[in-house]
Amino acid sequence: MESIRELRKICARSQKYHTSPLYARKVIRHISIYITWLFLHTRITPNQITFLGMLVGLAGGVCLAFQKWIIGIILLQISYILDCVDGEVARYKKISSLSGEHLDMIGHFFVQPCVYFCFSVGLYQEFTHLWILILGFLGALCSGPIVTSALDHVVMNIVRSGRIKDYQSGVKSQKSGVRSQKLEVIKLLKRIKRALTIPIGYPNTFNIITGAVIIDLLVSKFGVTELGFNLKLLFLIYLGLYTPVGQIIGAFQNVRKKQIERDLSCIK
Repeated sequence: MESIRELRKICARSQKYHTSPLYARKVIRHISIYITWLFLHTRITPNQITFLGMLVGLAGGVCLAFQKWIIGIILLQISYILDCVDGEVARYKKISSLSGEHLDMIGHFFVQPCVYFCFSVGLYQEFTHLWILILGFLGALCSGPIVTSALDHVVMNIVRSGRIKDYQSGVKSQKSGVRSQKLEVIKLLKRIKRALTIPIGYPNTFNIITGAVIIDLLVSKFGVTELGFNLKLLFLIYLGLYTPVGQIIGAFQNVRKKQIERDLSCIK
């Protein structure tokens, strides 16, 4: 068996590794490679590791629901580590596949909303306000790629039915006569929307929940609770309000830009 340094070079997908968030590169990947080394001495497959990661993530969510905050965030981070391990094992054994990536995405889209709602249940038990559960439900309901999934579904139905040429009418590109000032405003709005979306996706949400739990525990330990400072609650409010609004904005943009026609025009 190769050394850990050699194993890291074999298992790391260079482009993805270097574009990963700093926390993933400097912390998670440095831990995951040791877990990968252990799994490589077993017969456990990458898909089985994916399922294990899903179960650990769900267990973390259940712990959050029962206000076992520390255990919950530890399990969420272990789930994140396993999410790296399955790919590393697959790359080492040279059995990476689209089916494995598909299963990986299913795990994200299944576990993430469950964790959101469990997170809100834990906060509801702490503050006993019904609106907390409502925000948690909205965050869980709208956390998945609803707009893009609907878009992909329509495109795939058209492709499979053989009607693609009926829709490839040549979508006109945007005219270059648009004022530069207006373009700058549009670019700025896109950057703002992108920045607001960052905390919503996986694994950023797990990491923010982890950070919020740790900070809130430190704040309560040092006796600053009279300020009403609770990062967990603030993040849930953001989650419950932005996710449905973001889905509505995404749907409106796709209709206005005729995104389905644009996607179809790229298929040969």
